[in-house]
Amino acid sequence: MQPDWQHSINQTLGKPYQWQHFAKGSSNTLYRGILTAPDSTHSNVVLRINGPAALTPGVNRQREDTLLKALAPFNWAPAILYNHLKAGWCAMRYYQPLTQASLSHSQQQQLLLAIAQLQTIHPPTAHAITLKIDYADLWEDVYTPLIEQRQDQQAHARLTSIQQQLSRLPTLPQCLVHHDLHHGNLALYHALNQQAKDKQLILLDWEYGGIGNAWFDLAALARFFAISPSKIMELPALQWLTPQQKAQGLQQAITLSQHLDQLWHWARAPAAQAE
Repeated sequence: MQPDWQHSINQTLGKPYQWQHFAKGSSNTLYRGILTAPDSTHSNVVLRINGPAALTPGVNRQREDTLLKALAPFNWAPAILYNHLKAGWCAMRYYQPLTQASLSHSQQQQLLLAIAQLQTIHPPTAHAITLKIDYADLWEDVYTPLIEQRQDQQAHARLTSIQQQLSRLPTLPQCLVHHDLHHGNLALYHALNQQAKDKQLILLDWEYGGIGNAWFDLAALARFFAISPSKIMELPALQWLTPQQKAQGLQQAITLSQHLDQLWHWARAPAAQAE
């Protein structure tokens, strides 16, 4: 980060943070801001420098900003200090990384509660258009041009298969989804008045979130967090389905999410190699 960037961001945030390179994610670059004379609020923050569009296929920053504002009241959502859409950066409270390989029972319960609450949030009607994810547009605007540009028949076949798999999933009511649940997007918050065992699980990185198909989040719960199908099937998004539809749909969704992961990595591969 150049010094003039630091000065501009500190002016916006109103505090003299010292910025240190924190981590390089798969798409974005992160810095940690530290106050030399810490105060009681936001002594440590994380600054995300948004990655280029080529590294973030399907991301809509305006949609993410609207979603983060809708999630602000919930204790599992990140506390955003400032999201500067025009300048391409977002500052939030610093959270402890989740270092263990698997979630504890308590953390699994927190994650399930967060997803249950997420599925029952009703954003204002005025925000619904901004938040809605149109999968047909996603294929047409993001993936199809890349496939045509690279003349990749294997990727074309994979996209066609994904479209077919998505259409065969049991229909669910549209709801808010995270769309990128995995261990790297979870962290812990330990408030000063909490015991160590009471750390709150935080869901980070909402850049792919919006109003969409809950099957993607449900598949992630099974794939990455070893949450039992019986627990997943209790979530609000599935209340309209029969037990058989729930079980079959979850297996279909797991396969679909695996194929979509492969397509996403394919889409960003040349840009990632160029870094």
